[in-house]
Amino acid sequence: MTGAGQPLHLVLHVPKCAGKTLERHFEAHMPAGEFVKPKRRPIPARWVLPRHAPDAVPNPQTVRVISSQQIGKSLEARFAGREILRSTLIRDPLGHALSYYNFRMMRYVAMGWGTYDFATHVGSEPRNRITRFLLGSYLEVPWARLVSMSGEEAFTLVARHFRDFWFVGSYRLCDELTGELAPVLGIPPVAVRQNDRAEMAKTIVWDELKAADLDPKLRASLVDANAVDQALFDTFAEARHGARSVTLKPPPRSARLAPLGHEFARPVHEARRRIGRGYW
Repeated sequence: MTGAGQPLHLVLHVPKCAGKTLERHFEAHMPAGEFVKPKRRPIPARWVLPRHAPDAVPNPQTVRVISSQQIGKSLEARFAGREILRSTLIRDPLGHALSYYNFRMMRYVAMGWGTYDFATHVGSEPRNRITRFLLGSYLEVPWARLVSMSGEEAFTLVARHFRDFWFVGSYRLCDELTGELAPVLGIPPVAVRQNDRAEMAKTIVWDELKAADLDPKLRASLVDANAVDQALFDTFAEARHGARSVTLKPPPRSARLAPLGHEFARPVHEARRRIGRGYW
């Protein structure tokens, strides 16, 4: 069955939130042309041209699912006249930071590079990485506005859009989302989990860092520093199809999406990170 006359499923892939598992499942079990991973134009082209090139989705009327980290909301205009059912999975900031850190370190070890400590990793990363991704990548909010937004404003904007999503939840609900999509798309209800860390662990020696290994003060400070991401997760982790009816749990009024002090310090930590891995 082609996409013509069918709802379009837009599965927004938030980094390190089970998106690769879903995308590879679609690739393995859907006919050619029914699943597409749209890409945006490279920099600097997308600064002056529309974010997505005309061939980002070659045949919009035959596509049934699009999923990518690079989907911008402006792409939805290509599917005029079709119902769009949006889904995404998110993660708590501590779990996200640990997952990304361990993935990076294992990849560097595999490439023969050096490693660095978790504090350097955290210092080089933007605050509220998931919320910033949703705002900057999907909602296409300019960087200048991102760094000026209060945490409450950022949370409210994302929450407003989430209320129109078909499915929102924790990355731990990946199997549940797959099962919901299976009868609609004609794909198996269980996806083979794509865990790059688990695959690398078969051949790479790396002592995976866990939350219990961190000093309690560091854990607490990381959550506080990413209060917008934590508030988003606390609000929508179990929402599923009920994002419109959840009780909002906004971040503290003092929270900022992208504190300027941290933004100015990030290049120093980024330099330390690159020196630590031994490859600039």
